[in-house]
Amino acid sequence: MGGAHARRSPAAGGRARRRRGRKAGAGMAALGGGATLVLALGFLGGWQAKAMSAPPVLQAAPAATIDVRGADGDGEVEEASTQTSATTKRPTIESVTAVHATDDAQGRATVLLTVEWENTTAYTTGLVPTFTVSQHGIVLEQAAYGEERPAGFEDASRFRKVLPGTKTSIQLAYVLLDAAAPVLLQVTDGTPNTFGSEIALEMR
Repeated sequence: MGGAHARRSPAAGGRARRRRGRKAGAGMAALGGGATLVLALGFLGGWQAKAMSAPPVLQAAPAATIDVRGADGDGEVEEASTQTSATTKRPTIESVTAVHATDDAQGRATVLLTVEWENTTAYTTGLVPTFTVSQHGIVLEQAAYGEERPAGFEDASRFRKVLPGTKTSIQLAYVLLDAAAPVLLQVTDGTPNTFGSEIALEMR
C-alpha cells in the first residue's frame, strides 16, 4: 500500500466542504460589514463637511429701545420726540389795529386796518386771508383813494411774499358807515390768528 493515497470517506469530505463554506461565509460577512462601516463613515464625514462649510445662521438682534425718563425721576418711559419746530399750512395773523384814515376819492370816511402777520409755513408765501369787515351787520366795501392817501398806506402790501419765519404787515382800507362805531373783523377762511374767528376793533 506504500505510495498509494488513502481514500477519504464521503462523510469526511462533506464535513470539510461545510467548514470551508462556513469560513467563506464568515469572510464575506466580515467584508460586507466592513464595507457598510466604510460607507457609514464616509456619509458621516460628508455631512460634517457640509455642516462646517455651511454659512452660519445669524439671529436678528433685538430691537433697541430708547428709555427717555422724565426729569422728575419717576421712572416712567416716555416716547422720544423727533419733531422739529411746528409749522402751519398758512401764515399766522398776530394782531390787527384800526385807525381813522383819509377820506376816499368820493369824500367818504374810511378806516385803515393794519394786519401784522408771520410766515409760519415752511415755504415762501404771502398772506391772502378772506376777511369780512362790517359795521352794524353790514359788510363794508374797500376804499379807493384818489391823489390823497393815508400816510404809509401800501395798497400793494397785500401781495407781498416773505420767507419762512419773517414778520411783516399789510394794510387794508374800508369805507365807514358809522365813524363812531367799532369795526368787526371776521376771519372766514380759517387763517391761523391770535384772537379767534373775529375781533371788534375800536378805531383810534
